[in-house]
Amino acid sequence: MRFGLIEINNFRGIKQARLDNLADINIFIGKNSTGKSAILEAIYLVSSNFTYDWVFYPAFVRIIEKRGWTLERFEDICEELKFKYERSPIIKVDKRAFRIEVLEDTHSDWFENISRTKPSFVKRKKCVTFDTFENTTNEWYCSQVVWVAENKLDAYVLHGKEFKDEFEKEVFRKTILVDESFLRDLKQTAKIFEKLVDIRGYKIKSDLLRGLRRKYPQIMDLDVKQNVLRLIFEDFSITLPSVADGIKSCLVASMVTCILDNGVLCFEEPENHLHPSLQKLYASYIVSSAKNLKNQIFISTHSLEFLNYLLKEAQRKNVTLHVYHFLDLKDGKLIYSLYKRDDALRAVEEIGIDVRGR
Repeated sequence: MRFGLIEINNFRGIKQARLDNLADINIFIGKNSTGKSAILEAIYLVSSNFTYDWVFYPAFVRIIEKRGWTLERFEDICEELKFKYERSPIIKVDKRAFRIEVLEDTHSDWFENISRTKPSFVKRKKCVTFDTFENTTNEWYCSQVVWVAENKLDAYVLHGKEFKDEFEKEVFRKTILVDESFLRDLKQTAKIFEKLVDIRGYKIKSDLLRGLRRKYPQIMDLDVKQNVLRLIFEDFSITLPSVADGIKSCLVASMVTCILDNGVLCFEEPENHLHPSLQKLYASYIVSSAKNLKNQIFISTHSLEFLNYLLKEAQRKNVTLHVYHFLDLKDGKLIYSLYKRDDALRAVEEIGIDVRGR
């Protein structure tokens, strides 16, 4: 999975944005309210095909919970995804496009068919659909409908028989979105650790411990008990919620960056809670993931220090990296400057320009 271009129309605060020539690592910088989080979320949604991410979490539900929205406001949430509530969002990736629509009338034959095949389906005045179509030829089409039933979000996928194989290649997609809410989701963290050991074996656990011991030599082991990850010391053990935020962030980063290959990783402000020495370690994990596991990575950050670490590590390992400096959302249209890796290094180090903006 790799994106060369992403174009967003009418999604949240963005009326129009186009980022092309995407690199191995893509960093979004700029002042608040310039669309960094919205673009990360759009990339996460399309990389999941609007189905499930790598930890089998429904992508749209993940965005709802990340935003702090409540299920009781589901219909309002669907409206608020639109730019100024005007038109349905469309997110294009290379030749594939995704349209998000809110339907006012759910009494069509289409919904009657869902009702017959899914007895738990409950009709509502509004629902949201994700329509997936080939951007140029309309050769294939899929529609996923999401609604609230019995205070839960359910999702079903409808598609023609000729597209069945396309959507059943992977039950879940190789994508993960890491943000503050992800770090505090204890079950997800434990699930990733167990899955990582299943996939990579004992060696990966040794590698994780070796990385942690570079800064915390007193850590002896890692394990999972009652769906919570524990750090084990010589005389005691402690669950992940009780450890310092820096250790927690760095541990989760090290796991996430090595669990996928040929996937998409999205990080929202990963520098939070991290001392510069841990930021440097985090940066090395990210670059190694792009270099060794061929993951494409998208990062939003406000830290010039963290940006510097990423740039230098990417140069050292010869990984392509682009810095997108978001300048403004003028009437909803994203205005930005693009720095390629070496240009960004010169801008930061030699000229002294703070490419984050003011």
